Amino acid sequence: MSRLRDPRIAIPLVIPFAAVFLLVVAWGIDSALNSGSVARNVTVAGVDVGGLDRARLEDRLDELAASYSDTEVRIATSDDILTTTAGVVGIAVDTEATADAVMDIGRGNLLTQPFRWVGSFFGEDAAPVAVRPTEGEPAALLDLVDGGQPDPVEPTLAVADGTVVVQPGTPAFRFDVDEIRSEARAAAAAGAAPIEIEVGTTEIPPGTDDATAAGWAEEINAATEGSLVVRAGPERTELDAA
Repeated sequence: MSRLRDPRIAIPLVIPFAAVFLLVVAWGIDSALNSGSVARNVTVAGVDVGGLDRARLEDRLDELAASYSDTEVRIATSDDILTTTAGVVGIAVDTEATADAVMDIGRGNLLTQPFRWVGSFFGEDAAPVAVRPTEGEPAALLDLVDGGQPDPVEPTLAVADGTVVVQPGTPAFRFDVDEIRSEARAAAAAGAAPIEIEVGTTEIPPGTDDATAAGWAEEINAATEGSLVVRAGPERTELDAA
C-alpha cells in the first residue's frame, strides 16, 4: 500500500487545511452578513460600538462628542496636579475621522483578516478617538496654570558700608500654555481618558540682568569715589564720600 494512501498519514495532513478552510468560510459568511458594520467588540472611549452601521455609529459618536468637553484633564507639575477639562484646554472629538478609523478596524490584509476576526470574539478592540483643536478657554487655562505665580523680581541697588551694591533679581517660572494644549491633544488622540500629561516650566528672567545692575553700581561708586562737591548758587561745599 502506498504511504500516501495510508489514512494514518493522510488524516493529520488534512485536518489543518480543513480547519483553515472552515475558518475562511465562517469569516466570509460573517463578513457578508455584517458588511458595512463595525467589527465585533470595538469600543470608543469606553463606549461599545461593535456591530453598528455607519449611521448609528455616527449618532453614537455625536453623543460622545457632546459630553467630551467635560473629560477630565490632569496636568502633573513638579509639585502639584492641576485639574481641568478638555473643553478648557481646547479639545473636541472629530466625529468624521473617528468614524473612519472605527470602520477600518478588522479590515486590511485579506490573509490576516480571518485570524483577526477570530480574535474579535475573545478580546476588546479600543479604537482611538480622533480629536481636533478648538479655541477652548485660554483665559481660564492661563488662570489655572499661572494663578498665584509670582512675577520676576528686578535687581535693586542698595548701600552697604558706604558702597552701592546689587541685590540680585529673581526669575519667575511659567507653564507653557501652548505645550499643555499640544501634549493634552496628543494624549487624547492616543485614547487617554482621563487625559493625563506632565509639563515643565519655562524660566522668565527679570527685565534687567544682575550684570547690568552691577555695572550701574560700579559707575555710581566710581563717580562718588573721593569727595563729592555740592553747589547751591554761588556756594560750594565739598563732602567726604567716606
